[in-house]
Amino acid sequence: MSDNENPIAKSPEEQFWFAMSATFGRGLKAKTFLEDKSVECFVPMKYEIVNDRKEGKVRKLIPAISNLIFVHTTKKRIQSLKALTP
Repeated sequence: MSDNENPIAKSPEEQFWFAMSATFGRGLKAKTFLEDKSVECFVPMKYEIVNDRKEGKVRKLIPAISNLIFVHTTKKRIQSLKALTP
């Protein structure tokens, strides 16, 4: 496949959905960081029944897949954001 046929190589400013991983337990923090930078992102969520010491069984909204976040932006923008994060 040549570069002319590759849809990713058409425009460096074209937006795509990227699947990214966050370090353990920081998927929602990464989502907040990206939203603060006006970047469209999505963390798949699900409800789960968990035992809470104070309230007993509670229905909580949690990430469906640990540490996974989908980001809709340009490749250049995502690289610059990754450089900003420690």
